Amino acid sequence: MFKNLEKLKFDVTFPAIPCTLLSIDAKDIMGEEHFDMLKSLCKSMVADLNTMKFIVAHAMVRRNDDDCCNSCEQVREAYKKKGWALTGTHLIDQCMGKEFFQRVIDEEGEGCNIYGSLEVNKVAGNFHFVPGKSLHHSNVHVKDLLSVKSYSYNISHRINRLAFGDYFPGVVNPLDGVHWEHETPNGIHQYFLKAVPTIYTDISGHTVSSNQYSVTEHFKKSEPDQPDSLGVFFFYDFSPIKVTFKESISHFYTS
Repeated sequence: MFKNLEKLKFDVTFPAIPCTLLSIDAKDIMGEEHFDMLKSLCKSMVADLNTMKFIVAHAMVRRNDDDCCNSCEQVREAYKKKGWALTGTHLIDQCMGKEFFQRVIDEEGEGCNIYGSLEVNKVAGNFHFVPGKSLHHSNVHVKDLLSVKSYSYNISHRINRLAFGDYFPGVVNPLDGVHWEHETPNGIHQYFLKAVPTIYTDISGHTVSSNQYSVTEHFKKSEPDQPDSLGVFFFYDFSPIKVTFKESISHFYTS
């Protein structure tokens, strides 16, 4: 089935939330949903050759020991029996909960920069940065973390760049460079964007099909015991009207 897609490019910095506690989800009115997306995104974490070697070694332990392993301690014991050093336990399902908490502690005070692009349908939808939601992807529930430490999330952020489609001369992306400082702990910051399809043609006849957008915003405070009411949300829709810019020797005209 043909899909009318647009590339949404973004670069957002959260100075007070570590990468371990950030995920990005997206959904639209067509029912398409994507959770904790990493494809096409950069989040200051990479897998290296040592990580791949570890994954292979861990698979060998699981294959050769029928009774292994229902707990992190059993995994450690299996490695000990084979005389192997156990590193990278954050990649083991049985150890993820414990290692996740340790990563949260280790990264306390750090921030995170997430940048990349998403291909979205040209229909109404939203994408959002959610602190804490990645706990669900490490076999730990958000409330488990909140019971260990009274977490209040500072969702202060800087939008370095946010664009629908490619750059063209004269385009203004109103959220580029916007910085929002969180004065109260916890809450939802919402941006409402209206994208207008735009065709730009330069003097040589080269055409760029892109978008302009307008934006309004709103902040809603939430309580620390409401983990589902946290994050930075971008709600977008596309206008049925198309704008055309054509460059001439003396001036621009629109239609």
